[in-house]
Amino acid sequence: MFINRTITIPPAVVFSVRLFALHSPQSSFRTYKNPANPLFVVIEVKMESAKCAIITGAGSGIGKAVALGMAAAGYHLVICGRRTGPLQEVAALCKGAGGNALAVKCDVTAEADVVAMFKKARNHLGHLDVVFNNAGVFMPAARIDKTSLADFQAGIDVNLTGAFLVAREAFIIMRDQKPRGGRIINNGSIAAHVPRPNSVSYSTSKHGIAGLSKSIALEGRG
Repeated sequence: MFINRTITIPPAVVFSVRLFALHSPQSSFRTYKNPANPLFVVIEVKMESAKCAIITGAGSGIGKAVALGMAAAGYHLVICGRRTGPLQEVAALCKGAGGNALAVKCDVTAEADVVAMFKKARNHLGHLDVVFNNAGVFMPAARIDKTSLADFQAGIDVNLTGAFLVAREAFIIMRDQKPRGGRIINNGSIAAHVPRPNSVSYSTSKHGIAGLSKSIALEGRG
């Protein structure tokens, strides 16, 4: 069964649609200008079958754009974040894009929240193909000697510990489901490779994300 979608979206979302539509080897993707509104483009997506994904930090920014892109590509979604209002707005936009999204309030720094969110997601989706580990925070810019332990730890808690908790629960589901497997995408940063000034917490956390991703890839081979 193939899914066909034609939708008009802002150009900024096109990359997300291309990335996730082509996750399936039997997908096709085409864009062309919208004659009625030059600020938007029209996309046509043909995907082998519906796939299921979880997106964290989906209420705004990159997470929101990816949610809209995946919805347009035919994904069934669970979107989560700390703010219910923005999540509900994104869920409505996903529906308008031809997809569907269940909004779940979740603080990725709270282990109980993450475990409960994955339980809801598994019951709702049935199968899990992709997890986009996107939730993150950038603390106020400050040199290391001006950075409080509270600010440093807050960045680590969201960007690294939260990513670990989400990846762990995703790994468990993908390991046990049939067919096995899936994709865990951890949102990194150039700061994972090149430290930036006045951002010791952020740079440290993103270096940690690189290590986390490599460890998951290694352990997922078994």
